[in-house]
Amino acid sequence: MVEEKWPGEQQLAVGLLLAVVGGFLDTYTYFTRGGVFANAQTGNMVLLSIAAAQGEYLAFCDADDYILPNTLEALYAALTRAGADTAGCGHRLLWPDGRTEDYAGALPAGVYGPEELREGIVKPLLGQRLDFGQGVLNGFIVRYLFRREVVLDNAIAFEGAYLEDELFLMEYCLHAQRLAMVDEPFYVYLQNPASVTRRYLPRYREEFGRFLERKRALVKRHGLDGLCPGWEENTCWAGLLIAVGNEFAPGNPKPMGERSAYVKALCAQPEMARAMASLRPKGLAGNKQLVADLLLGRHYTLLALLYRIKNRGK
Repeated sequence: MVEEKWPGEQQLAVGLLLAVVGGFLDTYTYFTRGGVFANAQTGNMVLLSIAAAQGEYLAFCDADDYILPNTLEALYAALTRAGADTAGCGHRLLWPDGRTEDYAGALPAGVYGPEELREGIVKPLLGQRLDFGQGVLNGFIVRYLFRREVVLDNAIAFEGAYLEDELFLMEYCLHAQRLAMVDEPFYVYLQNPASVTRRYLPRYREEFGRFLERKRALVKRHGLDGLCPGWEENTCWAGLLIAVGNEFAPGNPKPMGERSAYVKALCAQPEMARAMASLRPKGLAGNKQLVADLLLGRHYTLLALLYRIKNRGK
């Protein structure tokens, strides 16, 4: 707002509005969603913002992040030159101590049509969710300038507290006609240790179940089963690994025995059991391979012990 020379009274009004809304949502969700802050209600605010917007394009920014001053100008110029309806960029991770690390966008700089969007963005978001050392495509919607008409005409929804960006981006890319990509890391993502995404999520199982249900509906609606065979097993494995990390997070007040029993019960759920029976991951990055091997071997107590050692003092 400052860089674009907004009048002072407008800066103040917008700042106060954002502060009030953020405070209200944090308070509301903390007391009604098991100590979880406003991430669970983000979808409602995004939908409200989309409906209230008056311009042709939409851009998103998380409350504790920021975009570089020329971001919107550069993305709009890129899509205008390309005759595109959408533009995307890279992002920069920023740590509290000032360290930074830049990441490329979903695709290299260039212009892409519907088939390339399907192969380059939709497909990896659909079924390539396990990190075998090469990383996985991030579904951040904050790295794009979207055409509002595409969102409204196709009733693209945004809901939930878990991986909501991925489904929104997949749906959007199945309707977009042309994407202009630039390499610059215009979006700055703060690695905030107090962020809700780093906290224990009490309702993870329910959130993942809803996410999987919506992903299945998207696949059926667009006939995507043949695009990436085994997508559901891959998705469930990725979700299971996140679930384990969440269950053994330091903020979980449950005794270690209950956590171990929870993970065992989670593995016995039909969709997780099918994924574990049909897909045995090899070569996962970091400690994920060890976790996957312990889950496949049903070594839940040992897994709990290792997490206790890992989180000692936290």
